[in-house]
Amino acid sequence: MRTVKLGRLGPPRTTLELMLLLDNRGTITAARPLAKSADLQALAERLIGTRVALDPPDSTPFKIVARAVLACPTGGAGCSLLLYRPGDAMRTIAEAEPEP
Repeated sequence: MRTVKLGRLGPPRTTLELMLLLDNRGTITAARPLAKSADLQALAERLIGTRVALDPPDSTPFKIVARAVLACPTGGAGCSLLLYRPGDAMRTIAEAEPEP
């Protein structure tokens, strides 16, 4: 996982799983929580415009969909955005699927 330190975005003890859309500069252009709630959607939208360090191979425009967790612990440390690596994201999605 890749961790991005952020300021205080949400209340203490907040954990939010979400999907992000990033552009080739690493800017979050869309954020959607996996759980449906107006409060969670508002919190997710506060991430729009945040930059994540990317190492693109060239300057060709592209978009990346990423699964992430926003964690805001108790205390003044601020929040962290933990981005799953693609293989980890797919593994957690597969584990969450119900058995037939």
